[in-house]
Amino acid sequence: MSKIQINSILKTSNEVIKKEFMGIIIDNKIIYDEDKIKVTILLNKDQLKMKRETSDYCISFAFSNNCTTKCVYNVKKPNMVIYLNVETKCLIIDDNRIIIEYDLYQEKELIESVMFELMYEVIR
Repeated sequence: MSKIQINSILKTSNEVIKKEFMGIIIDNKIIYDEDKIKVTILLNKDQLKMKRETSDYCISFAFSNNCTTKCVYNVKKPNMVIYLNVETKCLIIDDNRIIIEYDLYQEKELIESVMFELMYEVIR
């Protein structure tokens, strides 16, 4: 387990959000807290899984280049599950950097186009 410094950029059609966090990396798993949201990223050779969880909700994504996958959005109160489709346009997993470009759909309606970049550096 190593501590890491994380810089992220989230671009949507409405905004660009840049943030910095501290986290840990264990083998192929990155874990950090983002404004009271527990984020877990599982890295594989050609796939990335991301889970974002609070006391109110849990959302799970799976990204794979040029593939459409299911996203499960579980709202805890009231107990409600929403299924979304994630169309991954680009997934790059390099040393210390992740870039994901994807479209999020509910049914066949585009909800948002997103570009997410995460850079990290081992600090000890």
